[in-house]
Amino acid sequence: MKWMRDQGYNNRMLDKSLLDQLEIESIHSNLNLKERAVRKCLIEHVLENKASCGSRHIASKLKMGVEELEATMDSLIEKNAIVTDENKNVQFIYPVSTLPTEHKVILQDGRWLYAMCAIDAMGVAFTLQQDISITSQCAACGEEVDIEMVKGEITYVQPEEVHILHMDLSKIDNWAGSC
Repeated sequence: MKWMRDQGYNNRMLDKSLLDQLEIESIHSNLNLKERAVRKCLIEHVLENKASCGSRHIASKLKMGVEELEATMDSLIEKNAIVTDENKNVQFIYPVSTLPTEHKVILQDGRWLYAMCAIDAMGVAFTLQQDISITSQCAACGEEVDIEMVKGEITYVQPEEVHILHMDLSKIDNWAGSC
Protein backbone atom coordinates (compact mmCIF):
# COMPACT_ATOMS: atom_id res chain seq x y z
CA MET A 1 0.00 0.00 0.00
CA LYS A 2 2.88 2.38 0.70
CA TRP A 3 4.08 2.00 -2.89
CA MET A 4 0.59 2.83 -4.16
CA ARG A 5 0.50 5.97 -2.01
CA ASP A 6 3.98 6.97 -3.24
CA GLN A 7 2.74 6.66 -6.81
CA GLY A 8 -0.03 9.21 -6.16
CA TYR A 9 -2.80 6.82 -5.18
CA ASN A 10 -4.69 7.23 -1.97
CA ASN A 11 -7.40 5.33 -0.16
CA ARG A 12 -10.11 7.62 -1.58
CA MET A 13 -9.05 6.63 -5.11
CA LEU A 14 -9.29 2.90 -4.33
CA ASP A 15 -12.59 1.26 -3.52
CA LYS A 16 -12.45 -0.02 0.10
CA SER A 17 -13.94 -3.37 -0.93
CA LEU A 18 -11.14 -3.78 -3.49
CA LEU A 19 -8.52 -3.12 -0.81
CA ASP A 20 -10.18 -5.66 1.49
CA GLN A 21 -10.13 -8.26 -1.29
CA LEU A 22 -6.41 -7.76 -1.85
CA GLU A 23 -5.60 -8.59 1.75
CA ILE A 24 -5.97 -12.37 2.02
CA GLU A 25 -4.49 -14.52 4.74
CA SER A 26 -1.02 -15.81 4.03
CA ILE A 27 -0.52 -19.51 3.52
CA HIS A 28 1.98 -19.50 6.40
CA SER A 29 -0.65 -18.18 8.83
CA ASN A 30 -2.88 -21.20 8.14
CA LEU A 31 -0.23 -23.83 8.90
CA ASN A 32 0.68 -25.54 12.16
CA LEU A 33 4.31 -25.83 13.31
CA LYS A 34 4.87 -29.24 11.68
CA GLU A 35 3.41 -28.07 8.38
CA ARG A 36 5.57 -24.93 8.48
CA ALA A 37 8.70 -27.03 9.06
CA VAL A 38 7.90 -29.32 6.13
CA ARG A 39 7.11 -26.37 3.85
CA LYS A 40 10.34 -24.61 4.83
CA CYS A 41 12.36 -27.78 4.24
CA LEU A 42 10.77 -28.25 0.80
CA ILE A 43 11.55 -24.65 -0.17
CA GLU A 44 15.15 -24.97 1.03
CA HIS A 45 15.52 -28.18 -0.99
CA VAL A 46 14.35 -26.41 -4.14
CA LEU A 47 16.68 -23.47 -3.47
CA GLU A 48 19.67 -25.78 -3.09
CA ASN A 49 18.86 -28.36 -5.79
CA LYS A 50 16.57 -26.61 -8.30
CA ALA A 51 14.42 -29.74 -8.32
CA SER A 52 11.60 -31.47 -6.54
CA CYS A 53 12.16 -34.25 -4.06
CA GLY A 54 10.30 -37.24 -2.70
CA SER A 55 8.96 -37.63 0.80
CA ARG A 56 11.72 -40.01 1.98
CA HIS A 57 14.37 -37.29 1.57
CA ILE A 58 12.33 -34.74 3.54
CA ALA A 59 11.36 -37.29 6.22
CA SER A 60 15.02 -38.13 6.74
CA LYS A 61 16.07 -34.48 6.90
CA LEU A 62 13.35 -33.63 9.44
CA LYS A 63 13.81 -36.89 11.39
CA MET A 64 10.16 -37.69 10.79
CA GLY A 65 8.53 -40.99 9.91
CA VAL A 66 7.45 -41.35 6.27
CA GLU A 67 3.82 -41.94 7.28
CA GLU A 68 3.84 -38.84 9.50
CA LEU A 69 5.38 -36.79 6.69
CA GLU A 70 2.87 -38.06 4.13
CA ALA A 71 -0.02 -37.15 6.44
CA THR A 72 1.50 -33.68 6.88
CA MET A 73 1.95 -33.30 3.12
CA ASP A 74 -1.67 -34.36 2.56
CA SER A 75 -2.67 -31.58 4.95
CA LEU A 76 -0.46 -29.11 3.05
CA ILE A 77 -2.18 -30.14 -0.19
CA GLU A 78 -5.62 -29.63 1.38
CA LYS A 79 -4.54 -26.16 2.56
CA ASN A 80 -3.27 -25.23 -0.94
CA ALA A 81 0.28 -24.82 0.39
CA ILE A 82 1.80 -27.39 -2.00
CA VAL A 83 0.90 -29.12 -5.26
CA THR A 84 2.21 -32.57 -6.13
CA ASP A 85 2.31 -34.64 -9.31
CA GLU A 86 0.79 -38.12 -9.70
CA ASN A 87 3.89 -39.64 -8.03
CA LYS A 88 3.55 -37.35 -4.98
CA ASN A 89 6.63 -35.32 -5.98
CA VAL A 90 6.17 -31.69 -4.98
CA GLN A 91 5.95 -29.33 -7.95
CA PHE A 92 4.87 -26.12 -6.21
CA ILE A 93 5.43 -24.87 -2.68
CA TYR A 94 3.73 -21.53 -2.62
CA PRO A 95 5.22 -19.24 -3.79
CA VAL A 96 8.02 -21.42 -5.23
CA SER A 97 7.89 -23.51 -8.42
CA THR A 98 10.12 -26.54 -8.97
CA LEU A 99 9.45 -26.08 -12.69
CA PRO A 100 10.93 -23.25 -14.79
CA THR A 101 8.59 -20.27 -15.19
CA GLU A 102 8.80 -16.73 -16.57
CA HIS A 103 9.21 -15.42 -13.01
CA LYS A 104 12.78 -15.67 -11.72
CA VAL A 105 13.55 -14.37 -8.23
CA ILE A 106 17.08 -13.64 -7.03
CA LEU A 107 17.43 -13.52 -3.27
CA GLN A 108 19.65 -11.10 -1.37
CA ASP A 109 21.90 -14.04 -0.41
CA GLY A 110 22.53 -14.82 -4.12
CA ARG A 111 20.37 -17.92 -4.42
CA TRP A 112 17.54 -17.95 -6.95
CA LEU A 113 14.26 -19.70 -7.67
CA TYR A 114 11.28 -19.67 -9.97
CA ALA A 115 7.95 -18.38 -8.68
CA MET A 116 4.57 -19.57 -9.86
CA CYS A 117 3.44 -16.13 -11.03
CA ALA A 118 4.44 -12.47 -10.70
CA ILE A 119 2.41 -11.97 -7.51
CA ASP A 120 4.01 -15.08 -5.98
CA ALA A 121 7.42 -13.72 -7.00
CA MET A 122 6.77 -10.67 -4.82
CA GLY A 123 5.55 -12.96 -2.05
CA VAL A 124 9.00 -14.57 -1.91
CA ALA A 125 10.28 -11.45 -0.11
CA PHE A 126 7.86 -12.14 2.73
CA THR A 127 8.14 -15.93 2.71
CA LEU A 128 11.94 -15.96 2.89
CA GLN A 129 12.37 -12.61 4.68
CA GLN A 130 14.92 -11.34 2.18
CA ASP A 131 15.28 -8.46 -0.24
CA ILE A 132 14.71 -9.70 -3.79
CA SER A 133 15.08 -8.88 -7.47
CA ILE A 134 12.50 -10.23 -9.90
CA THR A 135 12.82 -10.69 -13.64
CA SER A 136 9.44 -11.54 -15.07
CA GLN A 137 7.45 -11.19 -18.25
CA CYS A 138 4.12 -9.50 -18.93
CA ALA A 139 1.54 -12.22 -19.53
CA ALA A 140 -0.26 -10.02 -22.07
CA CYS A 141 2.55 -8.66 -24.26
CA GLY A 142 5.69 -10.60 -23.27
CA GLU A 143 7.65 -7.46 -22.31
CA GLU A 144 10.29 -7.98 -19.59
CA VAL A 145 9.34 -6.65 -16.16
CA ASP A 146 11.96 -6.03 -13.47
CA ILE A 147 11.05 -5.41 -9.85
CA GLU A 148 13.19 -4.93 -6.76
CA MET A 149 11.88 -5.19 -3.22
CA VAL A 150 13.71 -4.06 -0.10
CA LYS A 151 12.24 -4.77 3.34
CA GLY A 152 8.96 -5.78 1.72
CA GLU A 153 8.57 -2.52 -0.21
CA ILE A 154 8.78 -2.18 -4.00
CA THR A 155 11.79 0.07 -4.62
CA TYR A 156 12.21 -0.33 -8.39
CA VAL A 157 9.90 -1.22 -11.27
CA GLN A 158 10.70 -1.29 -14.97
CA PRO A 159 8.77 -0.47 -17.08
CA GLU A 160 7.39 2.28 -14.87
CA GLU A 161 3.83 1.87 -16.16
CA VAL A 162 3.52 -1.75 -15.03
CA HIS A 163 0.12 -2.80 -13.66
CA ILE A 164 -0.75 -5.69 -11.39
CA LEU A 165 -3.75 -7.91 -11.93
CA HIS A 166 -4.92 -9.74 -8.83
CA MET A 167 -7.66 -12.30 -8.45
CA ASP A 168 -9.37 -13.56 -5.32
CA LEU A 169 -7.96 -17.08 -4.92
CA SER A 170 -10.27 -17.89 -2.03
CA LYS A 171 -12.93 -18.74 -4.62
CA ILE A 172 -10.67 -21.10 -6.62
CA ASP A 173 -9.77 -24.68 -5.70
CA ASN A 174 -6.78 -25.11 -8.05
CA TRP A 175 -4.50 -22.17 -7.34
CA ALA A 176 -1.63 -23.60 -9.37
CA GLY A 177 -3.85 -23.66 -12.46
CA SER A 178 -4.73 -19.99 -11.97
CA CYS A 179 -1.27 -18.43 -12.21
